[in-house]
Amino acid sequence: MIKKALLILLVFITTNIYSNGVIIVDASTQTYFQLINSNVNVDVSNQVAIVTSTQKFLNNTGEKTNGKYGFPMPISGSAISLRWKVGDNEWKTANFSSDEQDSSIPSSGNGGAGGSGDFILKAFLGNSPLYFDILDEIENNTELLIELKYVQLLDYKFDVVTFNYPSDYSTIQNGIIPQEQKIEFNLNSDRTITNIETDSFSPTITNSGNNATLTFSEIENTSITNTTITYSLSSDELGLISFSTKLPDEESSCDSFGNGYLGLIIEPESSVNTEVIEKNFTLVIDRS
Repeated sequence: MIKKALLILLVFITTNIYSNGVIIVDASTQTYFQLINSNVNVDVSNQVAIVTSTQKFLNNTGEKTNGKYGFPMPISGSAISLRWKVGDNEWKTANFSSDEQDSSIPSSGNGGAGGSGDFILKAFLGNSPLYFDILDEIENNTELLIELKYVQLLDYKFDVVTFNYPSDYSTIQNGIIPQEQKIEFNLNSDRTITNIETDSFSPTITNSGNNATLTFSEIENTSITNTTITYSLSSDELGLISFSTKLPDEESSCDSFGNGYLGLIIEPESSVNTEVIEKNFTLVIDRS
């Protein structure tokens, strides 16, 4: 089971989006499945990002085994779905639950005393990792494909929105990722996009004003560096953007009150010279 958090986006800024997941066999000995392909697709609508992180792993441990999937989920992120498949088999879908997740890490060591593999892994996974036990026993030299999807509100400050994806995988795997590393960033904004850029690599960029894309792909190379993408919005189009979602009864349940989600983005004047004052907000919901 995976713990699913209720996401209410009534905030101005949040923390960053984090990196690729890892299949853990033994953290103490740093025994992990080999990452052979990584594809990160980001769809952003007015600062709300839906991130689909798809990784292909290879069991190169020399024996048939299972493993535990760990993903460095940001504190403000909320998982939407997780599915996996072994080799050419059918996809399997994880069940979401409000129960506490099993956060134990497969390890033959003492749990992370100075400089051990346990400590390195915990540092990589951060303060709020998502865990999922892969119960299938996977044959040696067999591939495992995992797709995780989650939602998060991106950081906004003075007309500039920032997307961070620490894609540096070198502490987990210090070698060639034999297939593709790809990042595709798709942006739709009610406010005019005046600029979109990254200094992490040399991407292909398009920008039509309200829609922009940024893509990058690399094959047979070591892990790419941490990714930072920023885009700037017109300062003449400030205001309030609301979001709402009603999920089908059979798909999910937010809480005992129903299956709806509400998001609200409030964008004040963005000049650095504007005096900042204390504010009180009152939210009134009328269902008449």
